[in-house]
Amino acid sequence: MSDNNLNEVNLKYRNIPNPDYSKILSGIQTGFDVYKSDKEQIPKLLDPFFQKVGIASLVGSSDTGKSSFLRQLVLSIVLRKSKFLDFNLNITHGSAIYVSTEDEFYSTKESISKQLKELISSESDLDKLNNLFFFFEFDNLIERLEFILSVTKVDLVVIDSFADVFTGELNSNTKVREFLNQYNKLAIKNGTLIVFLHHLGKRSDFKKSSKDNIIGSQGFEAKMRSVLELKPSKGINERKLTLLKCNFLPSSYKNESYLLEFNSNLIFSNTNKKAQLQSREKKIQDPEIIKLVTKLKNDGLTYRAISEELKKNNIEISKSSIGAILKSLNE
Repeated sequence: MSDNNLNEVNLKYRNIPNPDYSKILSGIQTGFDVYKSDKEQIPKLLDPFFQKVGIASLVGSSDTGKSSFLRQLVLSIVLRKSKFLDFNLNITHGSAIYVSTEDEFYSTKESISKQLKELISSESDLDKLNNLFFFFEFDNLIERLEFILSVTKVDLVVIDSFADVFTGELNSNTKVREFLNQYNKLAIKNGTLIVFLHHLGKRSDFKKSSKDNIIGSQGFEAKMRSVLELKPSKGINERKLTLLKCNFLPSSYKNESYLLEFNSNLIFSNTNKKAQLQSREKKIQDPEIIKLVTKLKNDGLTYRAISEELKKNNIEISKSSIGAILKSLNE
């Protein structure tokens, strides 16, 4: 906020005894300041998928290597790699935090020892691991993170997994959003990215990639700026990386999956092959799907119930697509 604007605020609050200006002015910017900012694009940590500041998520089904994926990412950050899966890494501090709720000390040691066989260039690289902090206890996690981040700047905090640190009702939008708000504020305050590992529902391996497959309330994905999904592909060691949500990228990024190879050292690599996803536009214009959606809506079903009913007929369609169909009919 400019000095002139600050003076105006000082005059406005002159009758308030001992005002705490840091709280009054926190998070306030004028429209002119926002417009004149030299930040034309959202800064990315993992370009183009993960932003530098805020909260995001990696979701996936069981045994796809989600934890290995995120451990490889934090190792790449502290080792100051310029690329991750051939995507640009924009590292500022070269440090990271990994909250491990499922894997204890010795299993983590075994995992990163395998990964480091391929990630380190020389023995001197090992000194950089002092900038990676593993949390194996997560009681009072938000307070512990607040303290660490107050004395150490990090590029990334990984919380593996969301379901273990969130003790409320997973299907409660209010409780999930309240919980995530704490971490979003923490991330913004400290200029870092917090990525939550979360799970997909049962049998999601056989379903089309969709935000609707994420376990729990819609409030989880709604709070995320970006959501990546990791699922098995046709090959035994092949995985599909799909962008389910990203508030700062065009929808064209969501039309295809990136095919990754997952090897015995728990390292992911980009095959530079892509799998085309079924177009959302084609679905919402399909006469048969429109007919079914209309009938189910007239029967009194909610968007979620319509989506679940169509899945029984092997039709994968999101709640947002159902809403788009019904909106176009009303218009």
